[in-house]
Amino acid sequence: MLTQYSSADKRCVYLAYRTVFAGPNAQLRKHKKVREVIEARQNAFRPLINDFGLEKIIEIVIILLNARIFQSELEAKIAFPELFRTTPSRDVQRAETENDAVQSEAEALEDLLSAHDADERGDNRRDEDKDEDGADGKSPNNPSSSLPSCTNYFSMSSQTSIN
Repeated sequence: MLTQYSSADKRCVYLAYRTVFAGPNAQLRKHKKVREVIEARQNAFRPLINDFGLEKIIEIVIILLNARIFQSELEAKIAFPELFRTTPSRDVQRAETENDAVQSEAEALEDLLSAHDADERGDNRRDEDKDEDGADGKSPNNPSSSLPSCTNYFSMSSQTSIN
C-alpha cells in the first residue's frame, strides 16, 4: 500500500463503492474483510475491476476507509470537493423550494391562528350570552351542553395534518 494513487482513481473508487462501504462496512480496515466485501459484489463492479484490478481497488478502498471518507460526508467533501459542488441553477432551485416551504408554513400558521382567534371570539360571545347571575340558559341535566364544539377541533386538526 505504499503506492500513491491519483485523486482521480480514489474518486472513481469512492463513487463506485460509497454505498457498499456505508454503515457497518465503513468500520472495516483489514485487507481480508475488505476483499471479502468487494469479491461478494464483484459482478456489479466488473468493469471497474477489469480496468483497475482487484488489488488496486482493495488498496484504494482501505486508504479511503482509513481516512474515514466512507464514514463521514464531511471527510468526503474535503477529499473530493468537486463531487459536492452545485450548479447555479441547482442553487436557484433549492432557494425557490426553501422559499415555498417557508411560505407554506407561514400560511399554515396563519390558518391556525385565525381558527384559534375565531374559536376564542366564539367563547367570548358565549360569555356575553350568560345573564348576570352566570346562568347560560342551558339545561344542567344535559352534559354535552358544557362541552366545547367538536367542529372547531376537527377543522383545526385537519388543517394541521394537511399542512
